[in-house]
Amino acid sequence: MVQRLLFVLSLLLVVRPAFAFDTSKVDAATLQGLAGDGQLVVVEENTDGSLKLVTAGGRIDAPLDAVWAQITNYEGYNTWMPQVEKVEVRNRNGNTVDVFFDLAFQFSVISKEVTYTLRQMETPKNSIRWYLLDGDFSVSRGSWHLVPTSDGKSTLVFYSTYTDLVSMGWILKTLLEEQPSMELAIQASTAVMVVKSLKTSIESAP
Repeated sequence: MVQRLLFVLSLLLVVRPAFAFDTSKVDAATLQGLAGDGQLVVVEENTDGSLKLVTAGGRIDAPLDAVWAQITNYEGYNTWMPQVEKVEVRNRNGNTVDVFFDLAFQFSVISKEVTYTLRQMETPKNSIRWYLLDGDFSVSRGSWHLVPTSDGKSTLVFYSTYTDLVSMGWILKTLLEEQPSMELAIQASTAVMVVKSLKTSIESAP
């Protein structure tokens, strides 16, 4: 597992994508070997050591079409994505979609309602990349990347995310300043939970 993480991290450092791990730079067989039957977590840092992006990856036992349909059904996110209370599609222009989220953020003793709007840019049946338009924090970016397995029966899913948690209020800012490692813990656990929840939702569907 450690070797897998180090290998993917080296790819990230070379490719340096703007939003996430770019699966187009790695062949499908390698990706399938890395993801395996479990979950993959990759942490990318900026040159100053600050957190740039966290990516969680895993395999979902469903074809690409089923996974793509689920992650592009934005108004259904509240039925499976952790902490999401409400979602509204505010605007759609071709493959660009502006989506409003109402989130019940909770970590340890911290509980806070968060609202924001993301611009989602779809590359059909391949990826969705997003960035923040407005909301309760200063930065949020990330992506989904999907890669079908060779037999077409399963899909490798990579979810990347980064949110500036410090900008969410003085309580969280103070906590993160006192315990900097919590930032990575929050962002990584969020990414892992999202991939797990998506997998459970799709694989348990009738």
